[in-house]
Amino acid sequence: MSSSPVRSGPARLRLYDALQVLTSPEGREIVARVKKDTYSLAMDREQDPLPYLNADTKNPQGPDSFRVQIMEHVYDEHYEVSVDRALPIAVVRALAEAADSSGVVNLSEVGAKLGPYAAQVAFELDRSLQTFKPHELPINTKYETADTALISKIAGSKRRSYGRSRMPLLPETTKLFGGANHLAEWKMASLGHLFATRPALYRELESNGLPRSAHLISGKGYSRSVDAVASMRAEGRRVDESLLEAQGHYDKSSAHDDLRAITTLRQLFDGVTPGGADKFLLLDDGGNLAVALHKHFPEYAKQCRIVEQTDHGIQRIEREIGVENLKCSVINVARSWLKKVFESPIIGEAVMHSIDTLLAEVHPKLGYVRKEAAMLGFGAVNQAVAKAMERRGFAPKDIWVWDRDPARRAEALRLGYRVSEKENEAEARLEVLAHGYLTVTATGQQTLSPSELDRLPPGAIMANAGSGNHELGMGEVEAKQRWVAPVGGERYYRRMTPVQEEGPAQVDAFMATALEHLAFRDAIDPVPAPKTAAILGYDEGGKRAIERLLEAGFERDAIKAVDSNPERMAAAQKAGFSGATRDEAIIGATVLVSNLERPVSTSEELAMRPPGGLQVTHGAMPMDLGPDEEARAAASGLHLPELRDTGLRRDEEFFRGYVVNNGVTRAGEQYRHRVLRSGKGDEVLVLRSGYVVNMETGIPPEYVQLILSMLLAGCLQATTADKPGLHELEHQDVLLARFERQLEKLGRSLSAPSFAGLRPADG
Repeated sequence: MSSSPVRSGPARLRLYDALQVLTSPEGREIVARVKKDTYSLAMDREQDPLPYLNADTKNPQGPDSFRVQIMEHVYDEHYEVSVDRALPIAVVRALAEAADSSGVVNLSEVGAKLGPYAAQVAFELDRSLQTFKPHELPINTKYETADTALISKIAGSKRRSYGRSRMPLLPETTKLFGGANHLAEWKMASLGHLFATRPALYRELESNGLPRSAHLISGKGYSRSVDAVASMRAEGRRVDESLLEAQGHYDKSSAHDDLRAITTLRQLFDGVTPGGADKFLLLDDGGNLAVALHKHFPEYAKQCRIVEQTDHGIQRIEREIGVENLKCSVINVARSWLKKVFESPIIGEAVMHSIDTLLAEVHPKLGYVRKEAAMLGFGAVNQAVAKAMERRGFAPKDIWVWDRDPARRAEALRLGYRVSEKENEAEARLEVLAHGYLTVTATGQQTLSPSELDRLPPGAIMANAGSGNHELGMGEVEAKQRWVAPVGGERYYRRMTPVQEEGPAQVDAFMATALEHLAFRDAIDPVPAPKTAAILGYDEGGKRAIERLLEAGFERDAIKAVDSNPERMAAAQKAGFSGATRDEAIIGATVLVSNLERPVSTSEELAMRPPGGLQVTHGAMPMDLGPDEEARAAASGLHLPELRDTGLRRDEEFFRGYVVNNGVTRAGEQYRHRVLRSGKGDEVLVLRSGYVVNMETGIPPEYVQLILSMLLAGCLQATTADKPGLHELEHQDVLLARFERQLEKLGRSLSAPSFAGLRPADG
């Protein structure tokens, strides 16, 4: 570590700032150095690190206690993730022992409390902060190995405005239509996107008298800032804790958000007498709360008022409840003319701004092979995206449009864009796809299938501007079934799971992680674990795992291989890796390797594993198609596209000749960028694994204030809307006039919005 910076007074380090540095590219050098130094301690057999483990850090028992605490966290608590992923939180967790109740560390006291090495790390972090600039993309994995108490302490160390000072339309809306006690007698539940700016709306609701303790806040896993979630919880807001999970799993077909809605309403109505004096305000996005209320809690509906933000939510109300069957009022923000006419340009710019930002993350030099685009769907969103493309140098004649609706295709032609002249709809669609060097979908439905990747030009970039992750067909790519019936005359491969796919790189990655954790366990355990292994399945993956074990110092006679296939079992015996039954191999194995054909999953076999044993499960290699599949494929003369990620070594993915960053360490496995190869071997890049592309950066406060103010106005209006049914949002013209006036002061436009030069909110 370098020497400490010279200061005129005591320096203070916020735990949040320390984590920001450690989880950013600027902090990689510090993380690597701590990892190396910690390994150095682990390998020093003249000192036993165990005596340094002491919960009372004010009286450390040895000079290396800080590093030993890091080791303890990485191995003992969180061996599910890689060492590099666990280290940032491990370092901050150790530093937190010297922090005050607000999560702030006095640098002058670190040495006395945690030792000289901790002081060096703290001062190095402080030095990095002098030039550190926060990144636009959120780091949604930063808290994945922290407990809730530590998360609260980290998040609470930084005070936030959530961009509220840059959204003057919010307090203006309160001044015009609300007041300090307007919501004082109401209780509330919200379910929607939790971007960095969203808490500013919740603060404004509190300015209208809504008690913070009376507001239950939930959200959607694929569109939330973990910083915003953690900070709101640290501020005492009642936010769904599951939204802190790194993956935040979301499956469009699973009714996942409906389950969140049911859970939220059950908590909201707990102990409440139906038909009593309690009043409830529901801020909804997608109809989840409205449908849950009418299906599961109808006895409370007359006490509720709903504000719905999306057209999809109104469609669900119409389809699943029926407008005539509504038992309470619904303020229809979704179909307000202000939202329909003026929100779309903002969303269109948000989509292209997000694509620009994410491409820069993948590789700073990565652009488009050609500035040609395929627009699948030409509703309000993609029309606005096309305009945003034009502002970035795409010529209208190079923007191709496909839509089932002839009127929308005609509108595309009127605006100067290209449509296919082929009469056959399937052929017309394929012609459009052939120009999709940038392919953007916005239909609300699955628009592509994996078998159509061959129709895209080589090096294409795919982005979903619609909903879920199903539009680009990634739901099929992720499905557990291996083969499906022909689609468009071709067969295609389906991946097993986001992390369990065939390929040598998968085995290498999993084995490297397992062996890393084994090294950390040995470092803090005075009795090293025996280097024994069981290979359940002597296929290519099992052989690959054996190679890695031998490289790590495992003896050949300590590796037992078992296979139900007689030929593979004979090969294992010939190679000297047999001599045990399956049960015997499991019982004695520190490292257990199996494929997905016969994993260790029964309770009996799980109980056989030695304490602390590590398990690696990989896909079958090679995959057995079966004679029927192979015969049909050969008879048809069709190839079988693999549609497989190009490699699972997270630091070595390739696209168009670049070593690219797939974002997994920042966004999590589920939302990483994926490089897929089609049957012809062409590469395509799928941003955010096919999830909606503009659900990370959000919209800058200067523009999103229009949307948030509409929701605020809807909430204030709902309190006096007693008649059940849909109600039009009031005062739209007033909101628009004041919003345009504010944009004019900034030199910005609503008709041609630009996010250039606008900082993200600090959520």
